[in-house]
Amino acid sequence: MRRVRFFVIIGATLAVAGWLDLGAQGVSSRAAQLHKRAIVIDTHDDTPQRFIFDQTFEFSRRNSDGHIDLPRLREGGVDAIFFSIWVPSDYTGPKAIKRALDQMDGVR
Repeated sequence: MRRVRFFVIIGATLAVAGWLDLGAQGVSSRAAQLHKRAIVIDTHDDTPQRFIFDQTFEFSRRNSDGHIDLPRLREGGVDAIFFSIWVPSDYTGPKAIKRALDQMDGVR
């Protein structure tokens, strides 16, 4: 279990390095090899809000704002992603449920 946790941490660190454009010059060749062999999973991504509430957002294209899009995930070597559904705390009752369901529909 410790070994798996180690590789997930290394993979996440290298993925972040890829997003920051550190690329190959920012990591050792051994770290790059470990990253390529690891299964890298982003376990928390709030992007579903943008699927519904930002009509100009296209996940499949590089975006100048935000942190996540498909080109950067591929460049960072991310193999899987868990989309998070977030609702502001001032949304309650049916309004909160609708907002959450709208985001789930956006992920689908």
